[in-house]
Amino acid sequence: AEKCIQIGLKAMESKDWLKAERMLDKSLKLQHTNKAQNLLYKLDTMRRRDNSEKEEPPTSPPSPSPEAEKPKFSPEQVSRCNKILKMKDYYEILEVPKQATEDDIKRAYKKLAIRFHPDKNHAP
Repeated sequence: AEKCIQIGLKAMESKDWLKAERMLDKSLKLQHTNKAQNLLYKLDTMRRRDNSEKEEPPTSPPSPSPEAEKPKFSPEQVSRCNKILKMKDYYEILEVPKQATEDDIKRAYKKLAIRFHPDKNHAP
C-alpha cells in the first residue's frame, strides 16, 4: 500500500492524474489509510485547478461544420440504391445478360461493389 502511495505521489508531480488516482485507489483497497485518503482529496483539487487554468473562453463562436450543412450523398445515389433494392433478379442488378460468363459476372460485381462502397457512396 505504501509503495502505491509513492507511485501515486510521483504521478501527481508529473501531472499524470489518471495514474495517480489509480495508484491511490489501489493503495486504499490494499490498506485503508488516512494518508491515501488525503492524497486523493488533494489530487482532486489539483486536477480541478489544472483544468480551470487550461479552460479559456472561446474567442469566437464555433462555426458549423460543412458536413453538417449538406448531405453526404446525391439524389442520384439514393435513386440507384432504391432501384437496386427493388430488383429481384441478380443478373438485372449486375446489368449482365443471363448468358454472361463467370468472368463477366465477377467484373460486373466488382464494378458495382466499388460504386456502392460505403466510403464512396453514403446514401442510406
